[in-house]
Amino acid sequence: MGYEALMYAWKWNRRAHGMKEDSLERMIDLSWKVSALMLLSDLFTGNMKHEDAARILAAYTAQAKKISDDKSDGGDGEDTTMALLAIMSAAAPKMRALVDGGEGMITDNDIQSRIESQLAIDKTKIQDAGKHVETEIIDAQIAEAVER
Repeated sequence: MGYEALMYAWKWNRRAHGMKEDSLERMIDLSWKVSALMLLSDLFTGNMKHEDAARILAAYTAQAKKISDDKSDGGDGEDTTMALLAIMSAAAPKMRALVDGGEGMITDNDIQSRIESQLAIDKTKIQDAGKHVETEIIDAQIAEAVER
């Protein structure tokens, strides 16, 4: 990491000559770089568990996205959100508007007649003539089909 990182590590940043800038932001920047290098070293040498590597890569991805968003002035993701909402509204199912007298329109009279028909069917008594009547009808239908 060079001279500056060494000066920060030894805490000589106030007395050292040739430092580009002696600020907290620069120290944090160098700390990020050192941390990333140490993590990469652990990844390459196998000194890190798979679960830890997955967490580190997730953190790298989040940080890289933040840096990318900051560079493109889209840090809050508003452009992406608006684009996604536009796609969702275009693909959203539309409600069908029924027109009086149009296809699919059911009137009150239709509903009342269906209810009356259902009630009439429910009130109808069904007389069970027995199993033998069923077999007689089926035999008659078979015989009729054979004669044709």
